[in-house]
Amino acid sequence: MTKSMGKDRKSEDDDNSDDDVDSEFSDTDYTLSREEVMYLKKQGISEDRAQHLWTKQSGLCDITKTALLFASGLYGAEVVARRVTEPMSDENSMIVCQSVAQMRESINVSWTQFKSLVCQFGNGIE
Repeated sequence: MTKSMGKDRKSEDDDNSDDDVDSEFSDTDYTLSREEVMYLKKQGISEDRAQHLWTKQSGLCDITKTALLFASGLYGAEVVARRVTEPMSDENSMIVCQSVAQMRESINVSWTQFKSLVCQFGNGIE
């Protein structure tokens, strides 16, 4: 049996960072500009929440994992309610592509159901 010398190696769970951050890159890679923060803030979330979501999602759509843009169109960043039966708030929000938000809304299903449908189409239906 070997005895550990000094401080034990810290596990990933002990880290003080947000547990939801999956990025393999530094948080500074995902710092929003003032204009980008305002773009998301106008959609109903706070500045802190905008930066948190952008970092947590690594600048990607939470559903499709495609890169988000700060412009209107298919890949434009849109803040939506995570739980569609509740109003959007800082606690109930995520960022997705505008096209994804429009598709989910058009069929009126939950995000879990929508993601399942998208995965079925992506993998082929058997």
